[in-house]
Amino acid sequence: MLDAEYVRAHLATVGDPVFLLETLFAEAPVAFAIAHADGRCLVVNRVFRELFGSVPPPDYNIFRDELVAAQGLLPHVERAFGGEPVQVPAFWYDASQLQHVRVEGRRVAIELSMTPLRDRSGAVRHVAFCYNDVTAKLQLEQELRERTERERDRERVRELEEQNLRMHEANRLKSEFLAAMSHELRTPLNAIIGFSELLFYGRVAPESSEHHEFLGDILAGGRHLLQLINDVLDLATVEAGRLELRPEPIEIEPAITEVASLLRTLSLQKRIRVQVEADRALQVVVLDPSRFKQVLYNYLSNALKFTPEGGHIVVRACPETLDSFRVEVEDTGIGIAPDQLGRLFREFEQLDTGGPRPQGAGTGLGLALTRKIVEAQGGSVGVRSRLGHGSVFHAVLPRQTTANPAR
Repeated sequence: MLDAEYVRAHLATVGDPVFLLETLFAEAPVAFAIAHADGRCLVVNRVFRELFGSVPPPDYNIFRDELVAAQGLLPHVERAFGGEPVQVPAFWYDASQLQHVRVEGRRVAIELSMTPLRDRSGAVRHVAFCYNDVTAKLQLEQELRERTERERDRERVRELEEQNLRMHEANRLKSEFLAAMSHELRTPLNAIIGFSELLFYGRVAPESSEHHEFLGDILAGGRHLLQLINDVLDLATVEAGRLELRPEPIEIEPAITEVASLLRTLSLQKRIRVQVEADRALQVVVLDPSRFKQVLYNYLSNALKFTPEGGHIVVRACPETLDSFRVEVEDTGIGIAPDQLGRLFREFEQLDTGGPRPQGAGTGLGLALTRKIVEAQGGSVGVRSRLGHGSVFHAVLPRQTTANPAR
């Protein structure tokens, strides 16, 4: 940085240094003003006049300028006159309020620097004010802020619209849930009450075949209600994030065989052959046995219901990645139309198969519950199918599930 001694020494080599400095001050591309130590404005340059529209009147004193005080600039001015160079960040200056300005409504943004000017003894005799017009810069910044705020407002509106749609969808699903629940509960209850009344009032002889048949209907209705209630409670548990997982090492093939044996009666009745294929590379995994068997049971029972008599079902287990494995249930059932696939794994969605529904087709909760149980363990579910050519339902699960105690 050039100091005052250097400047004075080199100005001495100029023919008329005073004229040079006067010209520099007058024609500088920024606004300058020089004020006396008592606050009187002594001189301003051309750019100052262009910036503020006028020059200060003879009696102007910066210490008595109400706008300077109102804008909080007075402490900065006092520091400068006390001998401290001061840089004031950009601020808006309403020139229409200045006493010495005649331009109505002019509002400019200013960056102001104040430099104390000392005499040879070191005393501050004057202060140089440099005003830099940054109106365009601040306007651009303000426009960018306003644009950003508008974009944020639009984003908030979009979020509110999406939230509103989600609320409407939730209300619709809630209504559908209640309607489906009402139907699913009434049907078996009406059957249980009706057959029980017939037996209770003795309208059916105990030794008759109808007596045994009605008892079977009551038993089937009770089991159906229990399954429905269990599915609803499990679904609510998962939705509330309270699914309790108790993982332990289990062997895959015996677990699949156990589930298949639970459904052996139905498979024998329909003469459906159930085949188990477990990859030898996948033997022991660590997961919750009951939840794993629940997933298998839902898939396999669903396949048995929709596979015609004499069909074939294969349950496979094989590695997916180093950290996960895949379970598939492939059937030779009626298959699913492409436009129906998106409705799977959703609560109370019962697909239109184009024909009579199989006995015990259920409420549509099983697949929805399967998806939520699998996803709660960090896995995923899916299906591929061709109408009339069977379906393959799968679940991908981690080989080692972390314990998740109920909250």
